[in-house]
Amino acid sequence: DMPQGVVFGAMVAATVLADMGKLDEALLRSSEAMAVIATGTPIVGVEEPLHVHAKLLRDAGRVSEARPFLQRAVDEIHKKARRFKQEERRTSFLKVRPIRDVMATYTQLMGTPLKLV
Repeated sequence: DMPQGVVFGAMVAATVLADMGKLDEALLRSSEAMAVIATGTPIVGVEEPLHVHAKLLRDAGRVSEARPFLQRAVDEIHKKARRFKQEERRTSFLKVRPIRDVMATYTQLMGTPLKLV
């Protein structure tokens, strides 16, 4: 199996299950994705599944478990943002909805606004 496909397939399933009110099953699927990510295999866009997993943990009342996944998502975004040498491009990247969503969740879970620039 291709790790990228396994991760994003599990996260799609997790999101659908969560939307159906099956949070425990959703967390099982997202945990499968996190196990693949934990192997260190590079996953393009890894901040998104990390963010979704953190939100599922939060929704299950497991906020302290959610925080490290959210921090890793933020760290990945920060790495990407630093690659932009032009301020205008970095700012544009940080305004993309998935990035803004991670930043909003960070502010909520960590209790402090996130500054990446």
